[in-house]
Amino acid sequence: MLSTPSSRPPYALEGPEDLDRAFPNVEIVATFVRLYFKHFHPILPVIHKPSFSLERCPAILLIAMISIGASYSKLKNAKQFADGLSELCRRSLTWLSEKDAGLGRTAFYLQSMCLQNLYAMGSGSTTLYDAADVSRSVLIGNARRIGLFSGSKSPTSSSPSSAPNSPALRPGKSSPPFTVSPDLETRWREWRDFEGRKRLAWGIFEYDSSFSTLSNRRGAITISDISLRLPCSESLWEASTAESWSLLLPQENDIQGYPFYSTLKLIIAGRFSVDCLTSWGKRIAAQAMGRIMWDFKELEESVLSTERDYNNPQKEALLRSLLLLCESASPPAPGSITTEVSGDRYHWILARLIAHYTHLHAAFPTISLMLNIARKPPPQGEENADPRVRKLRRDLEGDREQGRRLAWHAAQIIALSRWNPVYSPVEGMRLFLAGVVLWGFAGFCGTGVGGASSSYAGSGYAGSEGCSGATSYDRGERERDFLRERERDRMERDRMAAQYAKQLPHTEQEMVQLDILPWHAAPEQQGRGEEWVKTGRGKAVIHKESGVVEVCGEEGAKEVLRVVVGILGSLRVWGLGGEFKEVLEELVNR
Repeated sequence: MLSTPSSRPPYALEGPEDLDRAFPNVEIVATFVRLYFKHFHPILPVIHKPSFSLERCPAILLIAMISIGASYSKLKNAKQFADGLSELCRRSLTWLSEKDAGLGRTAFYLQSMCLQNLYAMGSGSTTLYDAADVSRSVLIGNARRIGLFSGSKSPTSSSPSSAPNSPALRPGKSSPPFTVSPDLETRWREWRDFEGRKRLAWGIFEYDSSFSTLSNRRGAITISDISLRLPCSESLWEASTAESWSLLLPQENDIQGYPFYSTLKLIIAGRFSVDCLTSWGKRIAAQAMGRIMWDFKELEESVLSTERDYNNPQKEALLRSLLLLCESASPPAPGSITTEVSGDRYHWILARLIAHYTHLHAAFPTISLMLNIARKPPPQGEENADPRVRKLRRDLEGDREQGRRLAWHAAQIIALSRWNPVYSPVEGMRLFLAGVVLWGFAGFCGTGVGGASSSYAGSGYAGSEGCSGATSYDRGERERDFLRERERDRMERDRMAAQYAKQLPHTEQEMVQLDILPWHAAPEQQGRGEEWVKTGRGKAVIHKESGVVEVCGEEGAKEVLRVVVGILGSLRVWGLGGEFKEVLEELVNR
């Protein structure tokens, strides 16, 4: 593998013997593989760890694993080694597929390509990232050709071997997953191969979803493409022997897994209990709902869109289902009997992160405006003159509850990343967006948005001087009518909120910690965040090292950024997180 031809070697060495000397010894390689299984395998368990062998592992797959494992190492120059090895892996994959096209459709090749692309995506290297963008279509195309997303072992209709009169099975005609052999060891191995193939497909889907998150582009795999079943529990996948696997089988709701597409439809319709799903099943369902959100985004951004498209009941139903899924993704109750393994925790944390991120992503115009201001902030002292700032303030004042809801979802992402970081390639991106959203809310919410609802006076918006009122926003009679109608709705919501607040004990300055996780909240704190979202009652705060800090206001906005920068600093495993950290540091230092 190390002698694979390369026109531009990533190492400045003269010959193969120099490359051999530069490559780590067996002990260090084994350490990098252990780091891979310790830190990255729980994030994407596509390799069967109990049967993995360093000696029998295909060289190209081992190279991909080593590069990821090296990125978690604290050894000197480990990151540079990981980047160089990933580039070598990429070129070797290209060379192998050109030498033998059949290799490009084998499981170990697709595993290697998926892992290499995942590393490249989060490495922070522009060269590796661009190459991963180009090769993504090749990876997904090869997976489709072998029927990976349909659960079939035969080529799909896009393959030449699926032409008329071809003896190959037609798409959708899946082969039986495994035989009912009387030999337990044989049954376990056949099931392992079946489940491993399914997990490889879901691993590629997860990679495509992650790339979509980072690039802000629709994923290449559509939901209707997938006719797979969901993965099994992690405890069953991690069973070390056929005997232990057999003992865990009765605890599985369905050994083959629930059918993905029909189950997703039932979840969104509210006719399926998400508690029945495995931890990775919940994460996949969250990813799929995030994919569906792209349909609404494209509809709302279409030239044919109307104001009615922004109040789509199907979109609201999707977000409600996502919130229910988020609530079900929680740690086991203290003292309960559970088969949860470390991988389960990674899955349900990621499911919650995806759910909160999708709620932010659903507010496309507001979030885009916040990101635009964060990347190109107005000069100090001239914020009120910036039309972007004025529009953001109008939006936050126009729908105060929505503004508070965005702030709560952002704070929950920050809380999860602080409590138990999963070190996934896109965690930095989600944390960055959460920081920008909470910073935007804190800095531009005005009076009455982040705290208790304020009164309305005259024909202008209540809030800061930068919010000049609907009558000054002169862009046509239809838009003025819309703003006046939205203002009337806001007044009605404020009136109802004030009426609701009168029924509660008067603790106007009661603190509401937005970044407290449900399983950490004391009994008296339960439901307080949702109450704040709906009514604005109380003082919103987030946690910092020396206590808590009030969110709203200039100092609160700065402190929010400092908190997020500190968390991003601990996620330096992936180079991409450092780039997000630098953007926020510039905002802090302004």
